[in-house]
Amino acid sequence: MAWNAQTTAEHVLAVSEAVTVYPLGATVAQMAAFIDITPAQAEAALELAVELTLLSVDAQGKYVTKSSLCRFLSSRDQAVKSTVLRVVLETYPPFISFRERWLATADLAKAANQSCQLHGLSLHRDAMKETLVSLATFAGVFLTSGGGRYELADETQTNPLAAMSQACKDTASAEQRVRMQLGPDASQSVSKTEVIDPLVTALLKCTQPNSARDSVVAASNAVESFLFQEGKAKDLTVATAHGINAKLQLFKTASLIPDKLLKVGGYIGHVRNAADHGTDPEIGLAWSIQQNTGIEFAFISCSFISNLYAHLNGHPGTI
Repeated sequence: MAWNAQTTAEHVLAVSEAVTVYPLGATVAQMAAFIDITPAQAEAALELAVELTLLSVDAQGKYVTKSSLCRFLSSRDQAVKSTVLRVVLETYPPFISFRERWLATADLAKAANQSCQLHGLSLHRDAMKETLVSLATFAGVFLTSGGGRYELADETQTNPLAAMSQACKDTASAEQRVRMQLGPDASQSVSKTEVIDPLVTALLKCTQPNSARDSVVAASNAVESFLFQEGKAKDLTVATAHGINAKLQLFKTASLIPDKLLKVGGYIGHVRNAADHGTDPEIGLAWSIQQNTGIEFAFISCSFISNLYAHLNGHPGTI
């Protein structure tokens, strides 16, 4: 079901959130009635939500939730909704091309046409332009300057993950977010006290002033506990391997972790050492930890645990 009709950011987000309350999936007719829009509007919005990987279509032809980000769309906070949309837009190839061609041509219509051609979309270029401008404006990627003119927002001023972290205002919501990041398989298997709880602490602290270091330490403790748990299950001598990097090497020696995941884990281990080991002899002082590092580290730690768990349990190739 290819996206082939104009829609709006509001409709795309509305159907993506509404589908979450239909555990068995929803039809176009159900979505149109539920949101109070026409079937044609509902269909266009649903098709684009699938393109953006927020939703998918099951074997019965019903629309179902695909991305855990959909859960955040039930928030009343527009900033959270904007952040969700921005995150998915930044990984949507037609939008990336549209933005690049707009910067190159300074013409939105030309950019839309060229993006359609590059990605083989049958959508009319005007429908493409209006839809992507709507999404980009709602997401805060484009800023309106009046008279139908737009400019690119200063992306250095915000961290999209920060808004997601801010949405986790208490332990319960933070734990829900951590479990969503880990995925159903890993979140049901790892230790709550040794893995999930430290990740919750990391998520709660990462946006607090002067708490980035604490966030890094908490998240890395969760990663090391996870490696200990999984290594012990694989009969590795994890009890005598001190630190994340040493434990990772045991996994590597046993051919249990591919190089790509090993290097992601190495990043976690080295940032943890910078945050937790005081003065670094190489530079003669202790590393300071930026708030963005704390925010990103919490999410990367969740993703690493999720992906390594999947690899160890027969689902390789996720990162």
